[in-house]
Amino acid sequence: MSNADIWFQYKIGKQLSELEIEDSLCLSLFKSLKNCIKFKNLVILD
Repeated sequence: MSNADIWFQYKIGKQLSELEIEDSLCLSLFKSLKNCIKFKNLVILD
């Protein structure tokens, strides 16, 4: 295995784990984000 291969696998693995973390954060924040958008729309409309 060359250093490039190891680096590439590391980079892909790191991105995947970061995506998984982001996904779970997005899922937990999604409801509050929706509420936030509704709230902002109400504030902007008023």
